Amino acid sequence: MKCINCGEEIPDGSTFCNKCGASQSISTKRVLLPISVFQKLKQMLEQFGKRFSSLLFKSKRNTIISSVIGIVVVIAIVVPVIYFNNPTEQFMSSLNSNNAAQAMEIYNNKIKGNTDKENIIRKKLINDAKSIYEQFKSGKTDYESALNKLNNFNQTGLASSELESIITNTNALNDSKSAFQKGIDAEKAGDYESAIEQFSKVIKEDSNYKDATEQLASSKNKYISDIVNKASKLTDNEEIKKQIDNITTIESSIGQDNKLDKVIDTLKQKYSNQILQKANSLVKQDKFDDALNLLNDNQKYEYNSNLSSRVTSIKNNEMKTYNTNLFNQLKSQLTINYDEIEKKYDIVPKGYETKYHNLSRTINIEPRITVADSSIYYFLYTGFNQDDWIFMDDIVFACDNKRHEYKVDFSDRKTQVLTGNGIAEWYVMADDSDGSLTGLVSYATDLTDLINDISKSTNNKIRFSGQGFRDHTISVAEKNNVLNLWKFYKLLKSDNSLLTKLS
Repeated sequence: MKCINCGEEIPDGSTFCNKCGASQSISTKRVLLPISVFQKLKQMLEQFGKRFSSLLFKSKRNTIISSVIGIVVVIAIVVPVIYFNNPTEQFMSSLNSNNAAQAMEIYNNKIKGNTDKENIIRKKLINDAKSIYEQFKSGKTDYESALNKLNNFNQTGLASSELESIITNTNALNDSKSAFQKGIDAEKAGDYESAIEQFSKVIKEDSNYKDATEQLASSKNKYISDIVNKASKLTDNEEIKKQIDNITTIESSIGQDNKLDKVIDTLKQKYSNQILQKANSLVKQDKFDDALNLLNDNQKYEYNSNLSSRVTSIKNNEMKTYNTNLFNQLKSQLTINYDEIEKKYDIVPKGYETKYHNLSRTINIEPRITVADSSIYYFLYTGFNQDDWIFMDDIVFACDNKRHEYKVDFSDRKTQVLTGNGIAEWYVMADDSDGSLTGLVSYATDLTDLINDISKSTNNKIRFSGQGFRDHTISVAEKNNVLNLWKFYKLLKSDNSLLTKLS
């Protein structure tokens, strides 16, 4: 085949001439002719006009017709040749045919280095890209087609910053359109929270923006009504708290709403009232610590200042009265001795001697309280009197199915040969549940769990082990003594004002 431009022989099926580079195909697409083409046409039409005028004067019909036909033929031949010989049009034609490689070959061979042509190409790319964006915006083309064309333009590396900006806008617009549809679907499904989220993503450039704004307001109203309805039915405090937190989060995203604010206030009041009811119920059961812990744990939510005032009220009224009554009740079951020389109180079960321990063949556990300089100590004496030595180095408490084991250091084991007959061995444990004795004495330990298990168990035994062993079942009297002294000890620790009533 021959080149349609220069007539040079080229391989059959060639798209471009190897010699002149002219395109060998004629596009049927509507095109915009370059200014140079219009200028040539203008010249030809002016010449035709002069000739046509002279022909009119000659009144020769056949000559006019022949001339017109001739000019049309000339235009039909010249215009495509001029147009398709234009490298900028060759470039755009190849690019619009998704042949970026061919387009860049034309650019590098015929355009690059020519400032005017380079500027023309950049303008064409930007204008066409804007046109593609507007077509997608109006719905005349789909997202995939628009993006493919824009990416094809951007592959050239020409006007990249402008093209990337248009691509970004196109992606944002697509996300917006997608969000709008998701919002519609969510609203239909009754998922108003998701609908609000999606409608909020619709941008002003989206043709759906006005509808999205209206749908957003509608979804918010429906969402709020739904929340108000559900909140009114809540009774469980944990669910109430979750809903308060949820509504607070919702307002941070959709904005503050008077209806939601009222719901929050109502839920807070309901939550606080239920806490107060539970606390009051615990107070009636003389479970003051549980009541105070409940109130203090919930003060952090700041739902109701009544929680704080109720704490003060319990401490100053019910608890004070209870403590005084309990103090008097327990005191009547104790022996209290004040040593003026050592300035300390020794407190033991009623009938026990305060000057020395009361362990014997039948009494193997004895509680004691010592008060000195406002410091309060609880001691548990464990030991025995019998005929033979055990030289105990291990003590095990078996409280039903619970076990508590204590190792007895040689230096802490106490022994005595009794007057007349027998021996005595014992060990002293000091409660250190508050950590005040840690590191000061080797026999300091937290007795809380042991005392609680003795209290809860019906069968409490002690085994003293060494070179031999001795088993002892804790009697009811021993158990009551241990528990009463422990209650008195905790009472004094919690209310130091009671120390003035020891005498």
